[in-house]
Amino acid sequence: MICTLLTLRLSAQLDSNYVADYKARLVVSVYQALRSHELDITQTSVADPNAFSSLNYKASSRLVNGFGMDWDKIGFALSWKTPAEKGVEDRTGKSRARNLSFGLNLKKLRIESSYRYYKGFYDSNTSNIENFDEGTPYFQNPELEITSLKVKAIYFRNKKNRFSYAAAYANTQRQLKSAMTFVLLSNVYFQEIGSHTGIIPDYMKPEFYQGYRELNHIRTAGISVNPGVSANIVIFKRLFVNGTISYGPELQFRRLLNYNNGVRKELKLSMTSGDARFSFGYNGKLLFIYSWLVGDYDYMKFNDLQINRRLINSGITLGYRFPVIQNRFTRYIKENRYYQKI
Repeated sequence: MICTLLTLRLSAQLDSNYVADYKARLVVSVYQALRSHELDITQTSVADPNAFSSLNYKASSRLVNGFGMDWDKIGFALSWKTPAEKGVEDRTGKSRARNLSFGLNLKKLRIESSYRYYKGFYDSNTSNIENFDEGTPYFQNPELEITSLKVKAIYFRNKKNRFSYAAAYANTQRQLKSAMTFVLLSNVYFQEIGSHTGIIPDYMKPEFYQGYRELNHIRTAGISVNPGVSANIVIFKRLFVNGTISYGPELQFRRLLNYNNGVRKELKLSMTSGDARFSFGYNGKLLFIYSWLVGDYDYMKFNDLQINRRLINSGITLGYRFPVIQNRFTRYIKENRYYQKI
């Protein structure tokens, strides 16, 4: 898997007593991350107190190594997966993933767009079957795919210009004193969950998932605007903790497709969608190191079916801010009239 991230930054003057800016330096960082993508599917038509009918699809996760560079308004990152441990994929199967992201930072607004593709999942709930042990392979659905296109906008109230979101998750600013702000977080996305071999496995008992046995694609378009809060707690101008949380309803347009070309369309208001982000670490004048966790989830409920998708990214970043000597090339970029407009 290769993941690229391109970021453009637009920012007005923040209170220098609270935020230090390092856009004039070349910021180089390395990181290691772990992505967890899960899809929980539960039927409710038949009582199942032992949860034998529940599906907990997981992508076979590996550590991701990467590096990034930031200067002025421009940022770039590249990552790749580490080799899998010997024997692990024999039980879980192989997963393929592609991630592409683009971000834009303004004074009070951050816009993130992303494309994500995952193929190949295993059901961790297979461990409920009889005679399951550490050598038994999990049920694998190598054709199961989850594809999503999403645009996320985070509006920061930041009335006194004392709060910096970039200080907690980017590398070009540093929060000097504690500050917080209320946020509005909006998501607009398209998502498709599908498998040519079916989403519900054949081994499932016939009384379970009645009416959904032939389900092979779920397409969803969603939109939400939810309130939240983001806060940076700073100690000695260098140690920091950030928490950003948003929660609320989501309007979903759904389209379910079956093997027999049957189509069901629905318009639903889901009361469960949210985003959560946390980070903590050391952010000095030149050197910084911090750990972070970013998660989002969405929930779909049908007549006798519930689907909960979760994506959690966590990792650690280490970096340094190098001085940049102004030269003809850097002056050309900064003086370019189109560059100055962004």
